[in-house]
Amino acid sequence: MDIVFHTTAAVVLARHLGERRMPALIWAAIIGANADIGSIIGYSFLPRAIIYPLFHSLLVQVLICLIILFINRRIAFGGLLHVLTDAISHKYTTKHLFHPFWHNQIPGGVTWHDADGICVWIMLWILLLLIIYREYQEARRWNDNKPAQGGSPAEHADKY
Repeated sequence: MDIVFHTTAAVVLARHLGERRMPALIWAAIIGANADIGSIIGYSFLPRAIIYPLFHSLLVQVLICLIILFINRRIAFGGLLHVLTDAISHKYTTKHLFHPFWHNQIPGGVTWHDADGICVWIMLWILLLLIIYREYQEARRWNDNKPAQGGSPAEHADKY
């Protein structure tokens, strides 16, 4: 998937877990894209053969998740979501899931450049947009049922 998908999915997950503060949601987006951000920055210092498998390893992302859990549990899971989404949508990524301990290709995933890969990419985007729409509708319904603030209780008696 692309970096926009990963950041958006991480923010949606953080909001679903209850995070509403904008700085924390920005950090959720960064954590969701950390595998790609780390890979891009790392290419300046180390070969791609070292950096990409390191940042796209499920084991490394679990370690990052455990560290962030102590800071804010609502934003910690974006990196795991990134790697698992890549495992579905990139066939070549599955050999990096357990880096540095195991490098065998796991059956699954699709080739990104084929029609199957594009279909999976479109389906994942549609699923994400449906989740965003559902979250928006729930928030709107909750706000419509919330009593108005201010004024006397008599002014809001019809809403109770």
